[in-house]
Amino acid sequence: MAGVYNPRDPYRPYHGPAQVNPPTQPPRLPPSGKRPRRVAPPEDTDDLVWPNATPNAPTDAYTVPDMAHVPPPRAAPPARPPARNRRGIPIPFHSRALRWIALSVVVAIVGVIAYAWVAAQRNGSPTGTVDSFCGALRADNFTQAYNLLGSAPRARITSADFATAAAALDRIEGRVTACPTTPSSAVQTGINAATVDASLQRAGLGQMRGRIALSHEQNAWRITALDATLLGVNLDALVAADGYCAGLLAQRYTETYNTLTDEFRGDLTSAEYEQMSQWRDLIDGAIRSCAPVTVDSSGGDNAATLTFNMSRAKLGRLRGDIALVNTNGAWKVQSVAASLQGTDLGALVTGRRYCADLASNNSGDLATQVTAGYWLNNLLAYATAGIKGESWTGCSFDASTFKLDSGKASYKGVMQVTAKDKATSSAHITFGLIQSGGAWKMDTLAWQ
Repeated sequence: MAGVYNPRDPYRPYHGPAQVNPPTQPPRLPPSGKRPRRVAPPEDTDDLVWPNATPNAPTDAYTVPDMAHVPPPRAAPPARPPARNRRGIPIPFHSRALRWIALSVVVAIVGVIAYAWVAAQRNGSPTGTVDSFCGALRADNFTQAYNLLGSAPRARITSADFATAAAALDRIEGRVTACPTTPSSAVQTGINAATVDASLQRAGLGQMRGRIALSHEQNAWRITALDATLLGVNLDALVAADGYCAGLLAQRYTETYNTLTDEFRGDLTSAEYEQMSQWRDLIDGAIRSCAPVTVDSSGGDNAATLTFNMSRAKLGRLRGDIALVNTNGAWKVQSVAASLQGTDLGALVTGRRYCADLASNNSGDLATQVTAGYWLNNLLAYATAGIKGESWTGCSFDASTFKLDSGKASYKGVMQVTAKDKATSSAHITFGLIQSGGAWKMDTLAWQ
């Protein structure tokens, strides 16, 4: 019977009647994979019948499921056509990936080159030099900042002096904490010269502004001048004040003398100033420290006043102002507060000059070193010397015996006496001086 399974028949796959849709799966077989021998029709043929079995089909027959109501499979979207070159030949995927990678690398390289070019242009501009200068100050790299100065300021200021001044400003005003960006509108450029309206931020004083002058030297922009308002004081003035202090600390008094204006030196020679400085070290003690604590930019490029703290071995801490002035392009010390100078040693200076006038028989200058009452006060001594035929041909004194009290000073010394026969002898004496007309004058001679 067609369509009925007979185990004795040779195996022929059953496809069933012609269907619109073929069966989705073959008939079930036992787990052993072999066709069992049919002994009797099974009582329950549900496991041998496909779903949706035909009602009129024999109970011992396999049936083909009705696929009429099964929806057709959804059509897959058309595959994206491969990219093609200009000739219409498809481009393999790996070639396109390599092209994208190469394009990304080229873009990155171009970006790096562009950034480097912009940085190089900025570094080679007045603005770049100003930014580098501020950045070096912020990093405490004073050597790098000094190298950005032009030849003119470097001829006046050494690298060590610049570092000392920059460190002093950090101590007084606070360290540089920020370098604001300089806009292009703040730059005025000429032929091999430029000015930049710059600013920097300090921890103590906040934002500070001022102009920076630059010149083009050796294919680079260099700083030639800095406004006092940008640093808080004129840089050259601060360096000159630091040099004055350094000379005192090292006891290089001839060097210190050269930092003074002619008005401040007065009648003092370099030797007299050195001698007086040595006396001050003897009487007040050597200088242990000397440093600025405040600066003033109000004087601009012509004057400056700085407050200094100074300490001496015997007097302790001193505080006072040092005023400086720009004289023909060179900064000089114009005045030093009396509180910084310590003990007034003008009486010793007068005594030294008085003894020199006696030794040189300079009666004209000697008359300017004594008071009007000097001759009357020492009349007896002069008369006695005249009777004996003696003359006073010089003197010396011990500065360690110096005493000062309310406009009067005294110290012990030795008077050199020359007899008629040119024999010389020494007599102990106490010199007494007073202030007269703002100057110290010799007044009395107390013989012992």
